[in-house]
Amino acid sequence: MENIKLEGNKRTPTIEFDSQKGFLKISGRSIPENSWKFYKPFVDWIKEYISTTKNESTKIHIMLEYCNSSSSKYILDILQLLDDLAGTNHPVSFEWYYADNDEDMEEIGQDLASFLQSVHTKLIAFKRERPIV
Repeated sequence: MENIKLEGNKRTPTIEFDSQKGFLKISGRSIPENSWKFYKPFVDWIKEYISTTKNESTKIHIMLEYCNSSSSKYILDILQLLDDLAGTNHPVSFEWYYADNDEDMEEIGQDLASFLQSVHTKLIAFKRERPIV
């Protein structure tokens, strides 16, 4: 299975997935024109990963400056697939990073975590040194 490395831009996040290490990282902004078109290949890729992985665990780190509601729906789809994997005694950890002064992003992380039963979840506030323009 090939790894994913997609550089983000002003509207789409950077997505990195190392299938050999079981590490997924999503960062940047997620406000694509068509969230379904953008995220569907990653949802399909996660399904393939789940069916073929021999890793001992999987880790997800998400650090988004902004995420629209349609993007959060697809991120939740990915997390729920990995939650199913975690329910099979495959440890999955999910870390949601948000600026300590960004209540909206903190709330999105809390909402996502509330849907997960088997994934070990951690919300991590960080100090934003300068405002995002």
